[in-house]
Amino acid sequence: MSSLLTATMRNHMISLFLLLSLLELFASFSTSTSSKLSDCKPSSYLCGGHDCNISYPYRVPGMPNYCGHPAFELTCKDNNTKHSMLTMEISGREYKVKGIYYDDRVISLVNSNSLGETCPRSFSNITVDHSLFNYTDYDIIMTLFFNCTNETSRFNLRSVTCPGSDNTTKSMYNSYYRLPQDPPPQLAEMSKNCGMIVQIPMFDGDAEPLAKGRLDFLGVLQNGFDLNWMVGDGWCKACEDSSGVCGRDADVPGRPACFCPDGSTTGSACGTS
Repeated sequence: MSSLLTATMRNHMISLFLLLSLLELFASFSTSTSSKLSDCKPSSYLCGGHDCNISYPYRVPGMPNYCGHPAFELTCKDNNTKHSMLTMEISGREYKVKGIYYDDRVISLVNSNSLGETCPRSFSNITVDHSLFNYTDYDIIMTLFFNCTNETSRFNLRSVTCPGSDNTTKSMYNSYYRLPQDPPPQLAEMSKNCGMIVQIPMFDGDAEPLAKGRLDFLGVLQNGFDLNWMVGDGWCKACEDSSGVCGRDADVPGRPACFCPDGSTTGSACGTS
């Protein structure tokens, strides 16, 4: 009888221990998810005296990795100086962030090489990963031809112009551009006659002022271009509409995570499994 009672008490103690362990694990999980909800909620980020709203897929220093996508890291360059600017790296190149528009999923960018120069001479093709970004309907592609020979003049291309010292414009020596509406040049000939050919995006609204001389080449570069981001498309809005906060699964790269007010984590919207 005594041994039976002892065995019963032992079983009760084991059951109680398991129950307490499960409760502790659940509490830990709930606290962890609640912390992620707080960590990743939209927040204001100050850079050079300007506030920028930061939320998924974007992330700034100090935020946990699970709050943003690794390709959407933002940095405040030269903070607390007159040259401070919010920057983002795309395909190894730095761009100034002019604005982020979450409702339209659009980010406005300027190639940082064009800042602080009168007539930039360093260019390269802009490479966009289309699993992350797409050009918007307001973007067009300009083709640039640099360091060309005099033979190039017979192709009737437009000369690249930059601001002059007397508030006029000046042509960049033997450099030309082509807009999408212009007749296509003979690229094989151009390749032989020009030192460099690159393509860059620009706003379509800048094409006419540029062609008519009301806007110079540097102005086009400094106006920048827009990109639509694809990351989080669909599921992130559903998450936010259900009072959740978007993030990513820290254990499984690429898997979306919606951190919910009840302490749960789901892959779409709160209230769904």
